[in-house]
Amino acid sequence: MTVSRRDGSAQPAGQSLADRTPVSRLSARGRRLLLWVVAAGVVVLLAWLSVCYVVIVKPATDAPVKVDAVVVLGPPDANDRYDEALSLVRAGYTNTLVLSAVTTEQPALYDICLHGLSGVHIHCFYPQPTTTQGEARRITSLAAQYGWKKIIVVTSAFHVSRARMIIQRCFPGQLLMVGVRKGIGLTQWAYQFLYQTGAYAKAFLHPEC
Repeated sequence: MTVSRRDGSAQPAGQSLADRTPVSRLSARGRRLLLWVVAAGVVVLLAWLSVCYVVIVKPATDAPVKVDAVVVLGPPDANDRYDEALSLVRAGYTNTLVLSAVTTEQPALYDICLHGLSGVHIHCFYPQPTTTQGEARRITSLAAQYGWKKIIVVTSAFHVSRARMIIQRCFPGQLLMVGVRKGIGLTQWAYQFLYQTGAYAKAFLHPEC
């Protein structure tokens, strides 16, 4: 049996508007599937945040010892990387300081690269490419040139784990990592969770030195 609508078309008797809406209700199976998808997403998110916390916020670092050189990854003025490295030199761990990616936008450090620093052997370089991998290659080249067997590398805390992995692929000697945290706010930590995740993916896809 059919009934006529105002537009003249026919509608089966007893069919409600809800019955004619295919997405009006999820079946019990559909609801269970949706819950599983949401739960899986939450688990993945929590796992990712946990890994980021361990690797990026609380990375493994090393106690400084006497080394052949202290290397500051670029930009050396970020998060007081240079100040931390200079304090290691002043503390007597080495008398050789290496600065990466110094530009004219860092006039004080640029002046040090040009004119040196009293009592300290200064080496400055600009990596090619301008990546941690480029820095690792240049550090290894300098180490071979000057006979460095043991170095301390200073960088921001969020960069420590990835820098260690990449530099170890190139540098055959003993590598100690020191991380600095000054000036890293909540917004930057959040950004670094995303940035370092992508950078790790790139590093795993290109495992060569």
